[in-house]
Amino acid sequence: MELVRARITALPRRSRRSDGSALAWGNNAFGQCNVPALPPGPTFAEIRAGSYHTVALRSDGSVIAWGRNDKGQCNVPAPPAGSQYVAVAAGGNNQIDAKRGKLFAKLIKNIEVAARTGGGDVDGNPTLYDAIQKAKKSSVPNDNIDRAVKRGAGELGDGVEYHNIMYEGYGPAGVAVMIECLTDNRNRAAAEVRLAVTKNHGNMADPGSVSYQFARKGIIHLAGDVQEDQVLEATIEHGVEDIAPVHDGLLVTCDPSTMVAARTALAEAGLDYESADVEFVSSLKVDVDAENAKKVIALVEALEDLDDVQEVYTNMQISDEVMAEIEAQD
Repeated sequence: MELVRARITALPRRSRRSDGSALAWGNNAFGQCNVPALPPGPTFAEIRAGSYHTVALRSDGSVIAWGRNDKGQCNVPAPPAGSQYVAVAAGGNNQIDAKRGKLFAKLIKNIEVAARTGGGDVDGNPTLYDAIQKAKKSSVPNDNIDRAVKRGAGELGDGVEYHNIMYEGYGPAGVAVMIECLTDNRNRAAAEVRLAVTKNHGNMADPGSVSYQFARKGIIHLAGDVQEDQVLEATIEHGVEDIAPVHDGLLVTCDPSTMVAARTALAEAGLDYESADVEFVSSLKVDVDAENAKKVIALVEALEDLDDVQEVYTNMQISDEVMAEIEAQD
Protein backbone atom coordinates (compact mmCIF):
# COMPACT_ATOMS: atom_id res chain seq x y z
CA MET A 1 0.00 0.00 0.00
CA GLU A 2 1.38 3.37 -0.96
CA LEU A 3 1.39 5.98 1.77
CA VAL A 4 0.69 9.55 0.72
CA ARG A 5 2.07 12.25 2.95
CA ALA A 6 0.53 15.70 3.09
CA ARG A 7 2.72 18.65 4.01
CA ILE A 8 0.88 21.14 6.22
CA THR A 9 2.16 24.72 6.26
CA ALA A 10 1.14 26.76 9.27
CA LEU A 11 -0.33 30.01 7.98
CA PRO A 12 0.27 33.18 9.96
CA ARG A 13 -2.63 34.40 12.06
CA ARG A 14 -3.99 37.96 12.06
CA SER A 15 -6.59 39.39 14.41
CA ARG A 16 -8.33 42.77 14.77
CA ARG A 17 -8.82 43.96 18.33
CA SER A 18 -11.93 45.72 19.63
CA ASP A 19 -10.03 49.03 19.79
CA GLY A 20 -9.26 48.87 16.05
CA SER A 21 -5.63 47.82 16.42
CA ALA A 22 -4.23 44.62 14.90
CA LEU A 23 -2.05 41.74 16.07
CA ALA A 24 -0.31 39.07 13.96
CA TRP A 25 1.69 35.95 14.81
CA GLY A 26 3.05 32.80 13.17
CA ASN A 27 5.13 32.37 10.02
CA ASN A 28 6.90 35.70 9.43
CA ALA A 29 9.33 34.78 6.68
CA PHE A 30 8.42 37.85 4.59
CA GLY A 31 7.46 40.23 7.37
CA GLN A 32 3.76 39.50 6.91
CA CYS A 33 3.26 39.61 10.69
CA ASN A 34 4.94 43.01 11.12
CA VAL A 35 1.81 45.13 11.47
CA PRO A 36 2.62 48.72 10.46
CA ALA A 37 1.77 51.53 12.86
CA LEU A 38 -1.32 53.55 12.02
CA PRO A 39 -1.35 57.34 11.82
CA PRO A 40 -3.47 59.12 14.44
CA GLY A 41 -7.19 58.72 13.78
CA PRO A 42 -7.78 55.69 11.51
CA THR A 43 -8.22 52.15 12.84
CA PHE A 44 -8.17 48.76 11.14
CA ALA A 45 -11.66 47.92 9.82
CA GLU A 46 -10.86 44.59 8.13
CA ILE A 47 -7.82 42.32 7.73
CA ARG A 48 -7.22 39.48 5.28
CA ALA A 49 -4.27 37.07 5.39
CA GLY A 50 -2.57 35.47 2.42
CA SER A 51 0.10 32.82 2.79
CA TYR A 52 2.92 35.35 2.78
CA HIS A 53 1.31 38.80 2.74
CA THR A 54 -1.37 40.73 4.59
CA VAL A 55 -3.95 43.23 3.34
CA ALA A 56 -5.81 45.61 5.64
CA LEU A 57 -8.69 48.05 5.15
CA ARG A 58 -8.50 51.11 7.37
CA SER A 59 -11.49 52.99 8.76
CA ASP A 60 -10.77 55.95 6.47
CA GLY A 61 -11.32 53.76 3.39
CA SER A 62 -7.63 53.36 2.51
CA VAL A 63 -5.88 50.01 2.06
CA ILE A 64 -2.36 48.96 2.99
CA ALA A 65 -0.51 45.69 2.36
CA TRP A 66 2.75 44.23 3.59
CA GLY A 67 4.83 41.07 3.34
CA ARG A 68 5.94 39.20 0.22
CA ASN A 69 5.71 41.39 -2.88
CA ASP A 70 7.40 39.46 -5.70
CA LYS A 71 4.19 39.56 -7.79
CA GLY A 72 3.20 43.08 -6.79
CA GLN A 73 0.60 41.76 -4.36
CA CYS A 74 1.39 44.54 -1.89
CA ASN A 75 1.24 47.36 -4.45
CA VAL A 76 -2.21 48.71 -3.66
CA PRO A 77 -3.62 50.72 -6.60
CA ALA A 78 -5.42 53.98 -5.93
CA PRO A 79 -9.22 53.72 -6.27
CA PRO A 80 -11.01 55.75 -8.95
CA ALA A 81 -11.69 59.40 -8.13
CA GLY A 82 -14.62 59.83 -5.77
CA SER A 83 -14.64 56.21 -4.57
CA GLN A 84 -13.16 54.28 -1.65
CA TYR A 85 -12.29 50.69 -0.87
CA VAL A 86 -15.06 48.83 0.99
CA ALA A 87 -13.57 45.32 1.37
CA VAL A 88 -10.26 43.50 0.91
CA ALA A 89 -9.11 40.00 0.00
CA ALA A 90 -5.77 38.20 0.05
CA GLY A 91 -4.67 34.98 -1.61
CA GLY A 92 -4.97 33.79 -5.19
CA ASN A 93 -7.65 31.18 -4.46
CA ASN A 94 -9.76 33.13 -1.98
CA GLN A 95 -13.04 32.99 -3.91
CA ILE A 96 -15.15 33.58 -0.81
CA ASP A 97 -13.41 36.87 -0.05
CA ALA A 98 -13.66 37.92 -3.69
CA LYS A 99 -17.43 37.32 -3.77
CA ARG A 100 -17.80 39.05 -0.43
CA GLY A 101 -15.93 42.07 -1.74
CA LYS A 102 -18.19 42.31 -4.79
CA LEU A 103 -21.29 42.03 -2.61
CA PHE A 104 -20.02 44.77 -0.28
CA ALA A 105 -19.30 47.06 -3.24
CA LYS A 106 -22.84 46.62 -4.61
CA LEU A 107 -24.45 47.22 -1.22
CA ILE A 108 -22.36 50.34 -0.67
CA LYS A 109 -23.30 51.60 -4.13
CA ASN A 110 -26.99 51.16 -3.28
CA ILE A 111 -26.54 53.21 -0.12
CA GLU A 112 -24.76 56.02 -1.97
CA VAL A 113 -27.47 56.25 -4.63
CA ALA A 114 -30.27 56.15 -2.04
CA ALA A 115 -28.63 58.96 -0.05
CA ARG A 116 -27.99 61.02 -3.19
CA THR A 117 -31.59 60.60 -4.36
CA GLY A 118 -33.50 61.01 -1.09
CA GLY A 119 -31.00 62.63 1.26
CA GLY A 120 -28.88 61.30 4.10
CA ASP A 121 -31.60 61.38 6.79
CA VAL A 122 -32.42 57.72 7.42
CA ASP A 123 -35.69 58.52 9.20
CA GLY A 124 -36.95 60.49 6.20
CA ASN A 125 -35.58 58.20 3.49
CA PRO A 126 -37.07 54.68 3.63
CA THR A 127 -35.06 53.56 0.59
CA LEU A 128 -31.86 54.49 2.39
CA TYR A 129 -33.08 52.73 5.55
CA ASP A 130 -33.68 49.48 3.65
CA ALA A 131 -30.31 49.75 1.86
CA ILE A 132 -28.51 50.19 5.18
CA GLN A 133 -30.40 47.32 6.82
CA LYS A 134 -29.51 45.02 3.93
CA ALA A 135 -25.85 46.01 4.20
CA LYS A 136 -25.79 45.44 7.95
CA LYS A 137 -27.33 41.98 7.58
CA SER A 138 -24.48 41.17 5.16
CA SER A 139 -21.92 42.33 7.77
CA VAL A 140 -20.74 45.46 5.95
CA PRO A 141 -18.69 47.44 8.51
CA ASN A 142 -20.50 50.43 10.03
CA ASP A 143 -17.65 52.76 9.05
CA ASN A 144 -18.14 51.83 5.40
CA ILE A 145 -21.89 52.40 5.67
CA ASP A 146 -21.44 55.82 7.31
CA ARG A 147 -18.98 56.95 4.63
CA ALA A 148 -21.31 55.77 1.87
CA VAL A 149 -24.19 57.81 3.33
CA LYS A 150 -22.00 60.90 3.60
CA ARG A 151 -20.65 60.48 0.06
CA GLY A 152 -24.13 60.08 -1.33
CA ALA A 153 -25.40 63.10 0.61
CA GLY A 154 -22.49 65.21 -0.64
CA GLU A 155 -20.85 65.65 2.74
CA LEU A 156 -17.48 64.31 1.52
CA GLY A 157 -17.33 66.28 -1.71
CA ASP A 158 -18.47 65.15 -5.14
CA GLY A 159 -19.06 61.41 -5.31
CA VAL A 160 -19.38 59.17 -8.35
CA GLU A 161 -22.47 59.76 -10.48
CA TYR A 162 -24.19 56.45 -11.15
CA HIS A 163 -26.69 55.77 -13.93
CA ASN A 164 -29.48 53.22 -13.57
CA ILE A 165 -29.82 51.17 -16.77
CA MET A 166 -32.03 48.18 -17.52
CA TYR A 167 -31.04 45.65 -20.18
CA GLU A 168 -33.31 42.94 -21.56
CA GLY A 169 -32.56 39.57 -23.09
CA TYR A 170 -33.38 35.90 -23.44
CA GLY A 171 -31.52 32.97 -21.97
CA PRO A 172 -31.63 29.25 -22.78
CA ALA A 173 -35.11 27.75 -23.38
CA GLY A 174 -36.49 31.22 -24.08
CA VAL A 175 -36.23 32.35 -20.46
CA ALA A 176 -36.74 36.11 -20.21
CA VAL A 177 -33.97 38.05 -18.43
CA MET A 178 -33.99 41.57 -16.97
CA ILE A 179 -30.60 42.99 -16.00
CA GLU A 180 -30.49 46.03 -13.70
CA CYS A 181 -27.24 48.00 -13.74
CA LEU A 182 -25.91 50.87 -11.67
CA THR A 183 -22.85 52.22 -13.43
CA ASP A 184 -20.63 55.24 -13.86
CA ASN A 185 -19.73 54.11 -17.41
CA ARG A 186 -22.59 53.21 -19.76
CA ASN A 187 -20.33 51.91 -22.54
CA ARG A 188 -18.45 49.55 -20.22
CA ALA A 189 -21.67 48.22 -18.70
CA ALA A 190 -23.28 47.58 -22.08
CA ALA A 191 -20.22 45.77 -23.46
CA GLU A 192 -19.73 43.57 -20.40
CA VAL A 193 -23.41 42.63 -20.14
CA ARG A 194 -23.60 41.75 -23.84
CA LEU A 195 -20.47 39.59 -23.60
CA ALA A 196 -21.74 37.71 -20.53
CA VAL A 197 -25.12 37.04 -22.16
CA THR A 198 -23.76 35.82 -25.50
CA LYS A 199 -21.09 33.62 -23.85
CA ASN A 200 -23.78 31.88 -21.79
CA HIS A 201 -26.23 30.79 -24.52
CA GLY A 202 -28.30 33.99 -24.40
CA ASN A 203 -29.28 36.88 -26.66
CA MET A 204 -29.83 40.57 -26.01
CA ALA A 205 -33.30 41.93 -26.78
CA ASP A 206 -34.75 45.31 -27.73
CA PRO A 207 -36.14 47.52 -24.95
CA GLY A 208 -39.72 46.56 -24.16
CA SER A 209 -39.62 43.11 -25.74
CA VAL A 210 -39.09 41.45 -22.33
CA SER A 211 -40.07 44.05 -19.74
CA TYR A 212 -43.79 43.83 -20.58
CA GLN A 213 -43.81 40.46 -18.79
CA PHE A 214 -42.53 41.98 -15.54
CA ALA A 215 -44.08 44.27 -12.93
CA ARG A 216 -42.45 46.00 -9.97
CA LYS A 217 -43.41 44.40 -6.66
CA GLY A 218 -42.39 44.87 -3.06
CA ILE A 219 -40.72 41.65 -1.85
CA ILE A 220 -40.12 41.06 1.87
CA HIS A 221 -38.14 37.99 2.89
CA LEU A 222 -38.67 36.53 6.36
CA ALA A 223 -36.27 33.76 7.34
CA GLY A 224 -36.69 31.04 9.92
CA ASP A 225 -39.74 29.42 11.46
CA VAL A 226 -42.35 32.08 10.69
CA GLN A 227 -46.05 31.26 10.60
CA GLU A 228 -48.08 32.49 7.64
CA ASP A 229 -51.03 33.53 9.80
CA GLN A 230 -48.74 35.73 11.92
CA VAL A 231 -47.52 37.52 8.80
CA LEU A 232 -51.02 37.89 7.42
CA GLU A 233 -52.35 39.33 10.66
CA ALA A 234 -49.54 41.92 10.77
CA THR A 235 -49.79 43.00 7.13
CA ILE A 236 -53.43 42.50 6.13
CA GLU A 237 -54.06 46.25 6.03
CA HIS A 238 -51.00 47.02 3.96
CA GLY A 239 -51.73 45.73 0.48
CA VAL A 240 -50.16 42.28 0.74
CA GLU A 241 -50.87 40.29 -2.42
CA ASP A 242 -49.24 36.95 -1.62
CA ILE A 243 -47.42 35.05 1.12
CA ALA A 244 -45.43 32.12 -0.26
CA PRO A 245 -43.22 29.56 1.50
CA VAL A 246 -39.58 29.26 0.36
CA HIS A 247 -36.87 26.89 1.50
CA ASP A 248 -35.71 29.16 4.35
CA GLY A 249 -38.87 31.04 5.35
CA LEU A 250 -41.58 33.13 3.68
CA LEU A 251 -41.76 35.65 0.84
CA VAL A 252 -44.30 38.44 1.15
CA THR A 253 -45.35 40.17 -2.08
CA CYS A 254 -47.04 43.56 -1.99
CA ASP A 255 -47.49 46.75 -4.00
CA PRO A 256 -44.25 48.78 -4.01
CA SER A 257 -46.10 51.77 -2.57
CA THR A 258 -47.08 49.81 0.56
CA MET A 259 -43.80 47.94 1.15
CA VAL A 260 -42.49 50.38 3.76
CA ALA A 261 -45.76 50.17 5.72
CA ALA A 262 -45.77 46.36 5.44
CA ARG A 263 -42.21 45.86 6.66
CA THR A 264 -42.79 48.41 9.45
CA ALA A 265 -45.87 46.45 10.56
CA LEU A 266 -43.86 43.21 10.54
CA ALA A 267 -41.14 44.77 12.69
CA GLU A 268 -43.71 46.16 15.14
CA ALA A 269 -45.21 42.66 15.41
CA GLY A 270 -41.80 41.28 16.38
CA LEU A 271 -41.25 39.55 13.03
CA ASP A 272 -37.71 40.24 11.87
CA TYR A 273 -37.24 40.32 8.10
CA GLU A 274 -34.08 39.52 6.15
CA SER A 275 -34.64 41.99 3.32
CA ALA A 276 -37.21 44.33 1.83
CA ASP A 277 -36.68 45.26 -1.82
CA VAL A 278 -38.59 46.40 -4.86
CA GLU A 279 -38.05 43.73 -7.53
CA PHE A 280 -39.29 42.85 -11.01
CA VAL A 281 -41.61 39.85 -10.91
CA SER A 282 -42.79 38.08 -14.07
CA SER A 283 -46.40 37.12 -14.70
CA LEU A 284 -45.39 34.54 -17.36
CA LYS A 285 -43.31 31.71 -15.92
CA VAL A 286 -41.27 29.32 -18.06
CA ASP A 287 -40.72 25.75 -16.84
CA VAL A 288 -37.28 24.36 -17.66
CA ASP A 289 -35.59 20.98 -17.50
CA ALA A 290 -32.42 20.33 -15.51
CA GLU A 291 -30.03 20.98 -18.38
CA ASN A 292 -31.51 24.36 -19.27
CA ALA A 293 -31.94 25.32 -15.62
CA LYS A 294 -28.21 24.88 -15.06
CA LYS A 295 -27.47 26.99 -18.13
CA VAL A 296 -29.75 29.80 -16.96
CA ILE A 297 -28.22 29.67 -13.48
CA ALA A 298 -24.75 29.94 -15.05
CA LEU A 299 -25.93 32.96 -17.07
CA VAL A 300 -27.32 34.67 -13.97
CA GLU A 301 -24.11 33.99 -12.02
CA ALA A 302 -21.97 35.39 -14.84
CA LEU A 303 -24.07 38.57 -14.90
CA GLU A 304 -24.09 38.94 -11.12
CA ASP A 305 -20.30 38.70 -11.16
CA LEU A 306 -20.09 41.98 -13.12
CA ASP A 307 -19.36 45.05 -11.02
CA ASP A 308 -22.00 47.18 -12.77
CA VAL A 309 -24.84 44.65 -12.39
CA GLN A 310 -26.97 45.11 -9.28
CA GLU A 311 -29.80 42.62 -9.87
CA VAL A 312 -30.83 39.95 -12.38
CA TYR A 313 -34.46 38.89 -12.78
CA THR A 314 -35.80 35.94 -14.81
CA ASN A 315 -39.12 34.21 -15.41
CA MET A 316 -37.60 30.75 -14.98
CA GLN A 317 -39.57 28.30 -12.88
CA ILE A 318 -37.85 25.19 -11.53
CA SER A 319 -40.04 22.34 -10.27
CA ASP A 320 -39.15 20.35 -7.17
CA GLU A 321 -38.38 17.33 -9.36
CA VAL A 322 -35.97 19.30 -11.57
CA MET A 323 -34.29 20.85 -8.53
CA ALA A 324 -33.81 17.40 -7.02
CA GLU A 325 -32.26 16.23 -10.30
CA ILE A 326 -29.86 19.18 -10.34
CA GLU A 327 -28.82 18.58 -6.73
CA ALA A 328 -28.26 14.89 -7.46
CA GLN A 329 -25.98 15.78 -10.38
CA ASP A 330 -23.96 18.18 -8.24
